[in-house]
Amino acid sequence: MTVRAVENYNRDRRAFPTVLASTAIGAGAGFAMKYAFPVIDSETEFRKKTVVLSSRKVANQNIVDKIKNSTKEGSKPMTLAQDTFVKVIENKKGNTEFLPDAIAKKVKELNKLLPNAGEEYRNLIHAANEAARKDSESIIRACRYMIKSDRSLAGFLIPGSVVGLMAGIFANVFRDNKQA
Repeated sequence: MTVRAVENYNRDRRAFPTVLASTAIGAGAGFAMKYAFPVIDSETEFRKKTVVLSSRKVANQNIVDKIKNSTKEGSKPMTLAQDTFVKVIENKKGNTEFLPDAIAKKVKELNKLLPNAGEEYRNLIHAANEAARKDSESIIRACRYMIKSDRSLAGFLIPGSVVGLMAGIFANVFRDNKQA
């Protein structure tokens, strides 16, 4: 029986690139999972509701400032709906006045005084809510990205590498040996 050490070495050497490649792919997948894995509640220290309420306050105040600036420039005086909106925000009654029942009641009152004032009041509230929604979504998205970027890289890279390594080893063990 002859010994073919060189042939066995060449045959076994081709297994190393498979293991190396699968380990690298596993490490890459682990790195991707750092950002793909969703944020869980134990990682977050901010409350979504607080961000939304804060965004609403800022959006309401921005609309009030825009209304006041447009009337200061002398273009036209405040309409009844604008005046009502400004009074609600300045008296800090936005939490109770912007509930659906309170809005419907205020719209009926404004429509009795002026025909289109209720619709304009609703449009002001809708514009403020839309601006607040966009602001809060961007703030929450930025917070989630910041939390994901602060995660430990080793916590995702090492398990990904180990899974890739094991996949490479199993691929080599169960590979069809066509030379036999």
